Amino acid sequence: MNENRVSVKVLIAILSAGMLSFLGILDEIATTVTFPALMRDFAVTTDQVQWVNTLVLLVIATIVPISSQISLRIPTKKIFQIGVSFFIVGLLVDVFTPRFDLLLVGRATGDRYRNWLAIDVQYYFK
Repeated sequence: MNENRVSVKVLIAILSAGMLSFLGILDEIATTVTFPALMRDFAVTTDQVQWVNTLVLLVIATIVPISSQISLRIPTKKIFQIGVSFFIVGLLVDVFTPRFDLLLVGRATGDRYRNWLAIDVQYYFK
């Protein structure tokens, strides 16, 4: 009898990638729902607040093509550690910023590395 079992490392990698992808989608939905509050709190227009999500999509568009080259040059464990660190920094900037431009910087920083992690997490558990 030939049993094909999935190793624990592969299972953790799959669950981690799924979790990061889910959190990314949840983040986008939550951000879109908060547009009216962001517009009120930062005194910005609809056109300006739309940049919050547009910037995230631009970051994804830059990370996806270069992630394979990054993975070749930097050890995967280091990528994961850097990614988590920058995600936390971006999140803290977003939480405590009083200015809209800094909110965009925090979103770009945190989301760049969150997406990098989502792409490269499959290699972390090799």
